Parts: sequence; structure tokens; C-alpha cells
Amino acid sequence: MFFPRHPYSYKLTTAAAQMNALLAFAIIPVPMTLALPATFKAYKNPHRTSGSQSEVPQYTIASDSTILVRGYQRYNLKNHQVTAILSYNAKFEWIRKSLMRVRDDINASSLMDIGCSAGLISHLAQEVGYTTVLSLDHDAEYIKMLNEIVVLEKLSPVIRPRTFSFGDAFPSKVDVVIMGALIHWVFTCTANFGRFDSIMDYLMTTGTRVLIIEWVDPKDGAIKAFHHNKCGSAPQEPYEESLFQRALLRVGTITDRWALPNHATRIFYTVRLDARGNLTAD
Repeated sequence: MFFPRHPYSYKLTTAAAQMNALLAFAIIPVPMTLALPATFKAYKNPHRTSGSQSEVPQYTIASDSTILVRGYQRYNLKNHQVTAILSYNAKFEWIRKSLMRVRDDINASSLMDIGCSAGLISHLAQEVGYTTVLSLDHDAEYIKMLNEIVVLEKLSPVIRPRTFSFGDAFPSKVDVVIMGALIHWVFTCTANFGRFDSIMDYLMTTGTRVLIIEWVDPKDGAIKAFHHNKCGSAPQEPYEESLFQRALLRVGTITDRWALPNHATRIFYTVRLDARGNLTAD
């Protein structure tokens, strides 16, 4: 499947440049740090043996050898290719194109998929040419399933799933890190960070040159239903997009900001981490 090169490459869009300039000099009041509890217990779904999501991972093999992957992510796979994306299609097609753009712009070959779930992004990454893909998730059942699928597809040299809790030491350095729909969990619920700067400092230990990360707004239906920001430890600062953006700008330059169609509470940021101040607006 061919996708045209992203028109902006790694030059900032005018909107992104304006946002970078405004946020770099914005004075955002931060409340006094709140005391964290002496012990922290990460949230686990009480109805499952592992993980925080309610969806149970499973896969079947169709008569034509297509692997039908179901769970939090739903997609079909055959001969190293994702042949169907059955939920959030626009989101994952944007990710596919973005991974291709980043691959070309920085000559990337390695990627870390943090919170990989059923492995859809990991498979998209290998499909577009990444030769090392580290697939990390704290849900042992999803990792077990993904390992089985990787073996069936004979992709073990490329996709390397492993059980991982956010806050653990990363297994190796990579060119690109992608973290989708996880920030609202690891802020205070399944990990004990509580500040966006702390999360960014931790992600920088991957050695990544480009970070693609999804913001989930407090107005999002999932947060309204589950109240992730009231789960676990007390935050050290408000869970707000302005503070999230400020933390991104402390470590790099925002080169893209993309909201899911008809789902404006889910926004992807692409951040270039090795060229802050060297990019020009179109």
C-alpha cells in the first residue's frame, strides 16, 4: 500500500509553530505539590487475571489462514500484513502514515510500542519497514497472545513482545517511541508519576529521537466513565493538556498535532527530540 510523503516533513506547520512559541513563554500556575501515599498499588481490572482493560484478548485462524485478532484492538492479519482494522480505522491509518514519514525523515529502523495491547501498532511498524519492534505491555495475557501470533507469522526476529510495567527500566534504546491512549492511565492510575515532566524524563531514557504520543482529554468518555485521574495516587499537578504540551516542549519540538475525526478528545502529538530550535515554519 502506498502513501504519499507527509507534506510537512519535519518542518513545523504554522499552527504548530505558533503553539510552540506561545507555550514556550506561557506562565502556567502549578499548584503546590501534594504528598503522595507511602505505598502505591497499580490498578488492575478485578475481573481479569492481568492488565487494566476489560476486553479479553483472543484470536482465531480463518480457513484462508487469516489471523483474526480481537480484544481491546480488533484487526486481521495475514502474511505479515494488516488486512483489516475493525475499530478506530482513521486513527491507525494515521499512525501507519506517520510511522512511514518518521522512518524516512530520520532513517529510523527501531521502534518501541509502549502499551502495545494486541499488537496492532507493532504489526503496522514492521509492515512499513521497521526491523526491530519492541512491544511492551503490563497485561501478561495480551503479551502471551501477541507472542503466539508473532510465532505463527514467523516475525520473531522483528517483533519482540514482553511484559512490562510503566516505570520499569526500558529494555534498550530505540529510534522511535509510540505511546497510544496510555497517558491517562500512567499519570496516577497504573503508574505513580503524577507529573508530566516526570513522565517525559522517563520516556527520554529510551534514547528516542521521535516521540508519538496520544493525549486523552479529561472530557473523553472513557475518563468520564472510569475517572482515571482519581484512581491511584494523588497527582502533583492538574491533568491538563496545557501542562502536557509544556512538558513536551521541555524535551523537544512539536511537529504535528492531529485530533481523531469525530473524537476531538483524542489527540496525537509528534515530537522531534533531537532538533529543538532547528526547525522552521512553512
